[in-house]
Amino acid sequence: MKQRREITFLIIFSVSLFSQAFPQANINQDHFINLFNQQQYVQVFKEASDLRQKKEYAKTAVLDYFMAKSVCATGNYSGAKRIFSYIIAEYSLNKSQKQFMINEMNACMQAEFSDEMRQQIAEMNYRMMSQQNLSVATVAGKQGYVINCQVDTAAYKVDEKFDRKELSKRLFPVDSTDKAVSYFRQFLAGKYNVYSSGRYIIVTTLSENLSTSSISWVTTNLNKAYDFFWKFYGVRPPDKLISVYLMPDKPSLQELSKRIHGLILPESNIGYSSIGDLSILGISGPGHIGTIYHELFHLMVRTDVGDIPGWLDEGVACLYETSHWKGDTLKGDIDNWRMKVIREYIRARKTIPTLSQIVHDNWDCFAFTEYTSPCTIAMNYALVKHLAIYFQEHGLLGNVVGAFKNRTNIYADSTYNQETDTRILENALGTSMDSLQRRFDRWLDSTYQIRSHSKTSGGASGFSYKYVKNQLRDAADFLKTKSGKYPPEDPINKEFEKLIKENNSLTAEVDDLYNKALKESGGIQRPIEVKFPESLKSRLQAHFQNTNQMQSQLIK
Repeated sequence: MKQRREITFLIIFSVSLFSQAFPQANINQDHFINLFNQQQYVQVFKEASDLRQKKEYAKTAVLDYFMAKSVCATGNYSGAKRIFSYIIAEYSLNKSQKQFMINEMNACMQAEFSDEMRQQIAEMNYRMMSQQNLSVATVAGKQGYVINCQVDTAAYKVDEKFDRKELSKRLFPVDSTDKAVSYFRQFLAGKYNVYSSGRYIIVTTLSENLSTSSISWVTTNLNKAYDFFWKFYGVRPPDKLISVYLMPDKPSLQELSKRIHGLILPESNIGYSSIGDLSILGISGPGHIGTIYHELFHLMVRTDVGDIPGWLDEGVACLYETSHWKGDTLKGDIDNWRMKVIREYIRARKTIPTLSQIVHDNWDCFAFTEYTSPCTIAMNYALVKHLAIYFQEHGLLGNVVGAFKNRTNIYADSTYNQETDTRILENALGTSMDSLQRRFDRWLDSTYQIRSHSKTSGGASGFSYKYVKNQLRDAADFLKTKSGKYPPEDPINKEFEKLIKENNSLTAEVDDLYNKALKESGGIQRPIEVKFPESLKSRLQAHFQNTNQMQSQLIK
């Protein structure tokens, strides 16, 4: 009995940490707590798992926490550790929330050995939880251009007096615009203009008295982006009104964030979104709503992909902050202000993170802490934005997001060995991270004339030795990854066989040319200049084209 009371005690306090962060899923926390108190651990897991798969906005840390605790209570400590590890790795938690989860995981691991140890950890968690503040885990924010790299220790702090229960009062069905407008006018005490159009509530300062045509322009384009996001990425659209606050400048944005969310914004922030009340705040207005597109993506992708990796979430959101319409498709602009961040980083001789580092570190790359420079975070935003542009330009964007949306449910399949984000990305692209890095670097060089990691590229000459060798290695990586995965009778096997044989032959031929040039130079000249015969150039071009076409077909 003592053991059960201790576990229940931890659950109640952990729920207080997350309960107002994700009210969209309408999780009946009292119901789960009651089931847990009745020792219905299997039922807790089953219902939470079903809800996680079927309900919008249900892929959240709090629901996963219920599952981890129920698995731990049944004595499946290794299973509980897998879930706790997933929560820690895949969700945007602030420092204290992450530490709480680590402590909870450790408590579960110790439970089979020492009741006294578990009691001590429970008391420690109580002291820590009583001082918790809701932080950046509730919101997704957009960082603007950074000039001051000093850490803002007050950033993203929440007023302790702020009542998080107020968030759910701001949620209204799509067909209740009149009630919503009445509520917001009363809530904002007549200090802001409140408009409604379609599925949006639009709020501006009194000085920004928008015309009917201006409101129509904003909502028409937001509706268009709304439809594009849910159709292109295959996510369910929200079933509630979305409130959009269009602010003219940073002082107005900072004042409003304190008023409606009790949130202190960093100086560099130019917009953010809150899942708790389906709201978007940004420095925007008619004719320039890129920040609102950025935040709208954050809200919409979480209907089904609440555990989306930080580098992908922020990268794709940043993609649309500078964008244009091509028919009904929203396209991120290749030329954009964040490239200036990368150029200045390189000019300062700072090391740009590799893609492997960004994918591995995940949300930590974008977390404001006392140890993180805003300029480092700005660099990470710029890098993942251009990775998203690279995916867009190569027709890979929907496939990458889909791979994480449809990742294997580790909770439903206890025998499944969880894939890392790196492996999921590699499988989605059909290539290794090393190959992706080389291709991405060459694309940066050819598109923006910058070199981040690669010393050489195919650039001007098009047929430098290192460029050709990199292309052949990329082709070999792809062919090795995909060959042998199809039924023997599938005709594609013959295509693979032909391309593999061709790749090996060309590699040997290129190496022979290099060795010949090396011998002729006496081994002194660096770098070695390899002269490619026109006939070999033609065969190499044809081979690379055929390999890329096959890769594109398999990805689609």
